[in-house]
Amino acid sequence: MSWLLFDVLSNGPTYASVAALGFVATACLIARRAWHKYIMRSALLTALSLMVMFIVGFYR
Repeated sequence: MSWLLFDVLSNGPTYASVAALGFVATACLIARRAWHKYIMRSALLTALSLMVMFIVGFYR
């Protein structure tokens, strides 16, 4: 997670980096039982960023 944050801060945010952070955040939420209530929100952020990444890449 820290490597992804360092990459985003040094190279600027992209849709791929947001999707990667979403995957990592979802995995962390799955590992922590107390945070299971946030899994769907994180998965929604990941899905939206993947859809936007696909649409933007398709129309370039």
